[in-house]
Amino acid sequence: MCMGMLPDGEGKGFRVALDTNLAHRKGIFATNLGQLKQKVIQRFKLKLSQEKINLFLDDGTEIEDEEYFAEIKSQSLLVVEINGKIRGHIKLTPENVFDQFLSLVRWSGGTSQVYQKVVEFLKEDFSSKYATISQHVDKSTRDKCKLSTREEDPDWFKDLSTAAKTKEEFMYRNCQSRIRGYLNRAEQQFKECGLLKKREESVKSKNQTKISDAEEKMIVDILQQFRDTLRDEKYHGEYFQRSVTSNQRICDETGRFLCEGKYIEEKCSYNGDNKQVHEINPYSSREARILFSTWNLDHVIERSRSIVPSIIEAVHLAAKKKKKVKVNTDYFYGLMFTRKNLRLVHIVCHDKQEHSQAKCDKQFYFI
Repeated sequence: MCMGMLPDGEGKGFRVALDTNLAHRKGIFATNLGQLKQKVIQRFKLKLSQEKINLFLDDGTEIEDEEYFAEIKSQSLLVVEINGKIRGHIKLTPENVFDQFLSLVRWSGGTSQVYQKVVEFLKEDFSSKYATISQHVDKSTRDKCKLSTREEDPDWFKDLSTAAKTKEEFMYRNCQSRIRGYLNRAEQQFKECGLLKKREESVKSKNQTKISDAEEKMIVDILQQFRDTLRDEKYHGEYFQRSVTSNQRICDETGRFLCEGKYIEEKCSYNGDNKQVHEINPYSSREARILFSTWNLDHVIERSRSIVPSIIEAVHLAAKKKKKVKVNTDYFYGLMFTRKNLRLVHIVCHDKQEHSQAKCDKQFYFI
């Protein structure tokens, strides 16, 4: 028997859902990862090979090998990535909004329809709703902030199907899933523009443009370099992890995060409740952890409106140049995934209008 695999005849049952409809789940029993993938294909009638099936825990952790499969608890919620997004529908109320949001969105950290509904829900009469939520969070004992493991603070881990044994590990994976989401959505945007026309999962769109084989190859190579660097950098999970050094994390050593303000401001302009800026410590309580889901890692230079279109422009220009040039992948990687261009903001300070004062610099397109 291979190390990490379950003994013959033994197995575990899982709740499995597609990312296109998390509300529709199937119970599947399997003794190994390969068998689980095969049953997923059969039960959901997917026209995909096992190699195309990607499975995640609901905290965004990808299940890639048999050893890790063996460590997953029975009855965990597993999500099959189809579109890279959660498209579930849910009725939101003041009583269940954050619990439901956590259950449906936590695994991906992406901006899905559910996420948008939560945002709209909070925008309406936000002051009173946020005040109520904040008061509840503030009532949580400060001592719990120092606790770390599941055994020490079981309430913090309530309703989470995660293999993480500590708060730090969970927050690390949560940040990874957000960063991973940026790559997924960038790739989807390339497909919608017709720039990955030869790939099986390419979708047809009215906005598709004609490209040469050389241009498509450049896009594929850029995406692969992004993936390789992200793996090397462990998807920058350290941003949310309080146990790493101060120059790696966004929070302080206790896990407290401060809003960094709108993209055009030097700092958060909020001033109320005896606080100079919006702040939160998701390590302090389950409620704070859930509330932190509404905070955004905001691109100062926007991913969809500027970074991806600029990569496309750079590829087109490179293909036309008589002298061979190379697209500056490091520049675009820094803008897409690192603190060079990411700032953590409270929902009120998340400016969703076009960031007209922050655009990619053409002088850094090539190296």
